[in-house]
Amino acid sequence: MKREGIFVVLTFCLLVVMTIYANCGMHLREPEKVNLSQSVIQNNQDLSISESWAQPTQAEQIIKPEVVFVVDYSGSVGGWSQRFLDSLSGWLGQLQSAGINDMCMGVMKAGIHQGTAGVLQAPAGNKKCYCTFGANAVTHTALVTKFIENFNHAWTTISGGPNEEAAIYSLHQSLNDQAIKASNQIDGCFAGDTSLIPIFLSDEGDISVSWDSNGNQLADDSKYLPAGSGFSNLAADVNYNNQTWITGRKQHHATDASGNVNTNAAGEIVNLIDFETVADDLAAFNGSYPSFGTAIGHIQGTGKATYWGGMQFADHFGKPMLDLDNAIIPAQAPQFEAEMNSMASDIAIGLAYFYQFNLGQNICDQNNNGLFTDESVEVKVDGSIMSTADYAVSADGSKIILDPSISYNPGSVTDITYSPCAP
Repeated sequence: MKREGIFVVLTFCLLVVMTIYANCGMHLREPEKVNLSQSVIQNNQDLSISESWAQPTQAEQIIKPEVVFVVDYSGSVGGWSQRFLDSLSGWLGQLQSAGINDMCMGVMKAGIHQGTAGVLQAPAGNKKCYCTFGANAVTHTALVTKFIENFNHAWTTISGGPNEEAAIYSLHQSLNDQAIKASNQIDGCFAGDTSLIPIFLSDEGDISVSWDSNGNQLADDSKYLPAGSGFSNLAADVNYNNQTWITGRKQHHATDASGNVNTNAAGEIVNLIDFETVADDLAAFNGSYPSFGTAIGHIQGTGKATYWGGMQFADHFGKPMLDLDNAIIPAQAPQFEAEMNSMASDIAIGLAYFYQFNLGQNICDQNNNGLFTDESVEVKVDGSIMSTADYAVSADGSKIILDPSISYNPGSVTDITYSPCAP
């Protein structure tokens, strides 16, 4: 990916995403996510329990975001342009005039390499992330300066290929490897009172979607393509099409902890780690806090290798991936700015309300079938009963997760009635 394009992306991201969060607050960080608030609990005569939660009434965003850019550092990144660096002082002035206050920023390499995957990047003397609030708060000017330093450090070893274009695996490691998570938390990153927002930046496909043009190793791509279609039909649109590249998919995305390769009846490797599983990991990490993620890369149909994996990651959160061409081509800069502004609004809406609710007791699985939506559960939003398609129940029956497409308003009330098991 062209380096000048990345710096345009970063500049817009810093301005429009941070502007959304001008009035957040912070308290001491806790290791676990907290619930929206203590619910109002009512014990009913039929031994069921009713709990109610009220959404925030403030118009401004109240959840503090920790934005982490997961960046492609492969050989296709290329180039450098001083004119983009020269423009940063002007952006700093705009950020300060916007009254930016509470958020955190960090950067991570999109690679599979041990010691790098999932690890927030910073040169010696820098913290792994910087925040504009809390005991170690920095000014907005320092936030951007330090973030760019960390970003440059992540790019000091631009080389290689698909092994350095593995944003999905890198994010997975940051959320699941306890040693990596602890390392990232040393400087107050990956905190308990912020909502983690990953933004993938790459020009072309994630290694988790590579394929073997020689046909020596088949892969199940049903999550990406219609039945009966394969990436061989999209050769000009897909990167990573040989045995070496698909090995990275097989070893790091389709092999379990015991070394067993996950395959289907047709002998195709089936990913255990992909855009969908890492989105679920993000939701689990953010807990009761809302989750949002997106990507910036080449879109399909432009004649360039599409950012497969990143495109689906963005779609998972209900919004399309941003077109990298609009950042790279000067004449298309206004379109890219409009897309970035729209993304900032999407993030603000996505983080404005809570969609996960921790229950006071666990729902009882009366028929012991491992399901909870078939039990006596009723979920209402502002008095309207939600269908079972509008929510899910955690595996232990302790949490209700509503579909983020549900429209909330400031002060909206969520009522949940359920039956716990008898003591």
